[in-house]
Parts: sequence; structure tokens; C-alpha cells
Amino acid sequence: MKHFLLLIFLIPFLVAKAQLPTKTQNVFIVTLDGIRWQEIFKGADPAIINSSRYTSDIDLAKLMYLDSSVEKSRKKLLPFFWNVIQQKGQIYGNRLYKNKFNITNGIDFRTLE
Repeated sequence: MKHFLLLIFLIPFLVAKAQLPTKTQNVFIVTLDGIRWQEIFKGADPAIINSSRYTSDIDLAKLMYLDSSVEKSRKKLLPFFWNVIQQKGQIYGNRLYKNKFNITNGIDFRTLE
């Protein structure tokens, strides 16, 4: 009988030990509609920046959004995204590394009236 009582006493202790708190406390899933993955991961598109059709002040746009590397350019275009979200979380969807992350719902909003 002593063995049975000892086992009952140890079970709550072992269960509590197995349920250690994890580091992650919150999970946020952010989805974007209308932004191209290329702009998120490569920064502003030089073809758009250098086009007077899309850019009224090309020199200013180059100064503000283009840089010597992809990493610097994307931080200039989306500073909060790369200085806060990326530093404190994880970002998925960089197709340069075959990291496809698609969300589909099958609804074509163009046909809804």
C-alpha cells in the first residue's frame, strides 16, 4: 500500500514539472492585402521609382526608398515591419527562399454586388 500512496503523491509533481511555462505568450497573425511580396522582401521596385508615370519626384523617391542593399531598401520602405515586427517575431512568405505562404478563401470579390 505504501507504493500506491507514493505514486499518487508523485503524479501531481510530475505533471506540474511537465507543464513548464513557454517563452511565447502571444501569437499574432498579420495578413496583408494589396502589397507585393517583392516589396516586402526586396524593397521598393526601381522600375516604379524610376518611372515618371508612377513617381512625381524620382530623385526624392530614390533618396527615401532605395539603398545599396536589399536589406537596407526594404527597411527604408517598411521601417516598422523590419525594425519592430521582424526583430520581435517571425516573417513568412519570402519566395526568394521558396518560402511560399498563401492564404486563399475562394471568394472572388469582383463578382459580388
